[in-house]
Amino acid sequence: MKSLLETIDLRKTYRVGKVDVEALRGVSLRIREGELAAVMGPSGCGKSSLMHILGAMTKPTSGKVLIESRDIAGMTDTELTAIRQHKIGFVFQKFNLLPTLTARGNIDAARYIKGAKSRHDEHLAEILKLLMIEDKMGRKPSELSGGEQQRVAIARAVATKPAILLADEPTGSLDSKNSEIVLNMFRELNRKFRQTIILVTHNPELVTYTDRLIEMRDGMILSDNDPFPWDIQGELVQPARSL
Repeated sequence: MKSLLETIDLRKTYRVGKVDVEALRGVSLRIREGELAAVMGPSGCGKSSLMHILGAMTKPTSGKVLIESRDIAGMTDTELTAIRQHKIGFVFQKFNLLPTLTARGNIDAARYIKGAKSRHDEHLAEILKLLMIEDKMGRKPSELSGGEQQRVAIARAVATKPAILLADEPTGSLDSKNSEIVLNMFRELNRKFRQTIILVTHNPELVTYTDRLIEMRDGMILSDNDPFPWDIQGELVQPARSL
């Protein structure tokens, strides 16, 4: 598995009044293609700042962010917009669906912005079937349950096959039943389509659905149970085979 996303000594400092606040203090990690990973930590630990930088929405104060080996830290705003459009999908706690459009209209609007030329797409049809919302496409957000709205938001995010899907507290607005449905669907997206997914959360129950847990505290990585660690030269260390 190759490295899809990498950060090197990532740091982010915000100016709050006359005080400098270090949100990230030297975060280095690698995410491989096809991974389903969770970044977990309490509020204020830096995980949202990390997600915004990984999603090319905010520039770091220092350090590097590599997506498919390209350093995005020094890119222009136009180049960063292109990265957001073509390489990254976003799912947020607030569904951010346009209330005047149907579910299909919301998905098609996102696909149009990202350059899709046709309304008919076999991949999208598979996604809608997997998320069990084929029969919801003609409804507006106000006519959908919270879980259904989140599934539409997921379909919108992955319809154009982004290299990376970032989900920020994706079940924070859902009850336990809908949370379980949505998390199982993230896992199915990862298993069936090898979609690389990074879930950002403070909820420890969410991490049982992922393969890898990255714990953050005070702007640093506290622990990382990476099942395939990298050696000092940056090569993948294969697990030893039992005899």
